[in-house]
Order: sequence, then C-alpha cells, then structure tokens
Amino acid sequence: MARARIPDLLTFARLPLGVVIALHGLAGRRAAGTVMLLLLLGWSLDFLDGRLARRLKEEPGWIGEYEILFDLVLCLGSLAYLGLAGFIPWPAALGYITLAGTVAGLATAITTAERTYSITQVVEVPLIFIPPIFLLLASPWWIILVTIIWALLSLALEWDRAMELKGKVVESHHLTLAAIWRLIRRG
Repeated sequence: MARARIPDLLTFARLPLGVVIALHGLAGRRAAGTVMLLLLLGWSLDFLDGRLARRLKEEPGWIGEYEILFDLVLCLGSLAYLGLAGFIPWPAALGYITLAGTVAGLATAITTAERTYSITQVVEVPLIFIPPIFLLLASPWWIILVTIIWALLSLALEWDRAMELKGKVVESHHLTLAAIWRLIRRG
C-alpha cells in the first residue's frame, strides 16, 4: 500500500521544488546554474513517477490524475525565477503566471482530469523550453554539459514514452485550440 503512494509523492515533490526554484530568483542571475540543476531534478522526478506508476500498475490518486498541475508549478517556478532574477521583466512573468494559474484552476474546477491536461498543456509547453534557454546561457559550461548528457540519456531511456507524449500533446493542443476557435466564432 505504501509503495503504491511513491509515484504520487514523487509527483507532489514538484510543488515545493517549484517554490524553491522561484525563491532562487532572490539570489539573482548567479543562481541560474543551480536552478537549471533543480529543473533537471524535477524533470527526472517526472520520468521516475511515471515509470514507477506503470510498474506498480496502480490506479492513480488525485495527485497522479492531475500530475499536469504539479508539472505546471515546476515550470511556473522557473518563470518566477526569471522574473525575480531580472532575466525578463517581472510584470511579464507575473502576468503569464496569473494567466497560466487561472487557466489551470478553471480547467480543474470545471472539466475532467483529461481535459485539464489538454488545456493546461497549452500554457505549460512554452515554459518547458523558454526558461532553460535563459538558464543555460547564464550557467557555467559544466552545467550545460550535464544538461546535454541528461537530455540524451532521458531520450534514450524514454524514447517510446516521448513519442507517445508528443502525439498526446499535439492532439490535446489541436482539441483545445479548436474549442477556443469555436468559442470565438460564436461570440
């Protein structure tokens, strides 16, 4: 029974990790390398929780069903770091954090876990790619090397899952954007 909760605990760990990442913004740009390593830790937990959940073949609890929200907190933490550290204007970071939080909150309140995933992905995907660009440009060479090795190793270990998720992300974006287009046309 306790083993079955380990994937949920790994998922939940991304919540405080996102907060810690955001707070590193108070240290300024010099914390960019540390923040990049913390992001790699968060993404590693993301891979690990999924692997463990599939291996244990347990039905996910609320945390597992709404894993996307914990992923979003990790990504929003990196955006908050960029704003606090002065990489991007703080009002822009705060505006996007507010938008993403509102979208994810409304999706969670009024839809299913699957639809929440689709809707939240639209605001999360840019945050997966944009903060690491700023972080790596401000990091020491060895953190760039660690990141490249981590990315190659992750792709090698999770290639099938990555291709499955790529299709899921494309499909969810298509469905979400089509729904937004229908709303605009009605209005």
